[in-house]
Amino acid sequence: MFGGEVCSNVLLMILCYVYILFIIFVSSKMDRLLHVSRKASRKFLHMMIGNLPFVIPFFTSNIYPVLVAAPFILVTFFASPYSPFKNISKRLKGLADITEEGHHLGLVFYAVSYTF
Repeated sequence: MFGGEVCSNVLLMILCYVYILFIIFVSSKMDRLLHVSRKASRKFLHMMIGNLPFVIPFFTSNIYPVLVAAPFILVTFFASPYSPFKNISKRLKGLADITEEGHHLGLVFYAVSYTF
């Protein structure tokens, strides 16, 4: 039975990752596709990611939601202007562009808050 529980948690984690990546992708394209401001696309990103706490009760252990959020601390930091790896920062430019009007580490702080 333990294996089934782990599998269901891992599947739920994968669905969360897909959802997060989809929302990041959509919000990074909103300015071009829907002609909305970057501020509006940033707000969209925050609102949609804000739905993730509703998934937490479906996990059977507290470690799995942490494993969903924690990797995005690094991802968002590497996308920020403070990244020590400029090559990675350039590849994640779409994510960094979303934070242009906000605090450059805003998404990092957001990922940290979700992890806790």
